[in-house]
Amino acid sequence: MECPKCGAENVAPSNDECRSCGLIMSRYSPVEQRLRREVMSRTPAPEKQSSSLVPLIGIVVVIVAAVAILFFTEREPYEPPSLDAHINEINNRGAEARKKKQEEVEREVAKLGPNPDINALKEQIDRDALEREERRRQQREENMKWRLAVKSLKWFVIAALAILLIRSQLR
Repeated sequence: MECPKCGAENVAPSNDECRSCGLIMSRYSPVEQRLRREVMSRTPAPEKQSSSLVPLIGIVVVIVAAVAILFFTEREPYEPPSLDAHINEINNRGAEARKKKQEEVEREVAKLGPNPDINALKEQIDRDALEREERRRQQREENMKWRLAVKSLKWFVIAALAILLIRSQLR
């Protein structure tokens, strides 16, 4: 039997005392067991570790949802261009624009009376065209502001969802 204190080999198991250090074996075992129990009771049980896969799955779900939202809300349905249809559309728009311009000129000529001033008529038409173009530009700017606001709101919602998901996984 080996002495737990000094490690000396005691040949006779009936010998209750160590020959090297004098340790009494019968007293040592109950003390050792009591100390082990005290140490074990003080040592906290290992905490259950949450799986690191759960937050990862949550983050992947948020990213997939964000991509799906952006993909399906930003794209318009794709139609392959038809050259004939495109040329016809350009021609029709040009014909409509020429017709509107001719009607506008005729209205302005009628307003000026029997002796119209051609230069004044041209200036008025140019002013009207500039005003229409300015209104269109302002409308485009307003549309761009709304699109940017909607896109920013989408990203804000996605970020908020991601933060909530991560916070819930950390608890």
